[in-house]
Amino acid sequence: MIVVGIDTDAKGSVAILDCRNASNPVLDVYGIPNRQKVLTSGKKRLGVNFPALAAIMAELTSRVYVTRFYLEEQWSRPQQGSGAAFTFGQTFGDIRTSVAAALIGDFPPHEVDTMIKFIPALDWKSAMRLSKDKDLSLALADKLFPECKKAWAKKSLYTSAAEAALLAFYGASLEGFKLPAGAVVSAPKIPMLEVASSLVINGG
Repeated sequence: MIVVGIDTDAKGSVAILDCRNASNPVLDVYGIPNRQKVLTSGKKRLGVNFPALAAIMAELTSRVYVTRFYLEEQWSRPQQGSGAAFTFGQTFGDIRTSVAAALIGDFPPHEVDTMIKFIPALDWKSAMRLSKDKDLSLALADKLFPECKKAWAKKSLYTSAAEAALLAFYGASLEGFKLPAGAVVSAPKIPMLEVASSLVINGG
């Protein structure tokens, strides 16, 4: 079983949890490629580098069979202005479209629909006894994946990488995976993806 958890933000992360060897699962984490957009007003917004992300998803699905993709559900927030809300929605759309496009060549649309699950942060965090407090997420990620701490060592990505990893773990638990007593989740010795090798943040 391979489960992917995605923190769906322009500064988000993709976590790939390979549970095929239950006694030695492997976690690989990548930052979502992004780029700055300059609006007609002159304001700058950070968005997803859609072609780069699409290439990463295509490579992933061509290399391995992913059991399920778990994406953190997003929606507009009351405090956001219209421009920010549009960019936020576009980012979420780019990410889910990249995943769907990578799957559609190998699976019929109705199967693709079942392979992508959208989970609100409140739901998966409540299930894992977490809250909006990012320090709690970091502490749990450290506990579950002690050999993968390097993945969330960079300040610019650390909470995103940790939460993507936790979402992947939560998704795997929904698929029936239970981490055996004494088993350790390790970082891969070689990055799982070549396209994203420059974006790898755990290194192995």
